[in-house]
Amino acid sequence: MASVETDNDGGVTVVKLTGSLNQQGVEAVEPPFAQATGLSQRMVIDLSRVDVVNTPAIAMFLGAHRAAHRAGGRVIFTGIQGMVEDTLRRCRLDTVLTIVPDLREAVEWAKQ
Repeated sequence: MASVETDNDGGVTVVKLTGSLNQQGVEAVEPPFAQATGLSQRMVIDLSRVDVVNTPAIAMFLGAHRAAHRAGGRVIFTGIQGMVEDTLRRCRLDTVLTIVPDLREAVEWAKQ
């Protein structure tokens, strides 16, 4: 089962997702994810504990990205690896989303 955990790091909301973000996983995490990402203009989405993403997850990520940019904020994605990295690159989202490999570095980017 997928889950979401939030933390605050110096004014940056860190959203840590865990599990498979398929249709069922996104249904479980979308409400708390939307709440967490709707409260902050500076956030880091940590995908280091996510093993798979599909279309609903991508839509959720793009929605958070668009909302933050409209509000003058920024979203940094981190911890992308394995199948998740492959999926995002195949969809060319690495050209749309800001992806930083390391969590600490991602938080610093979000603060800028």
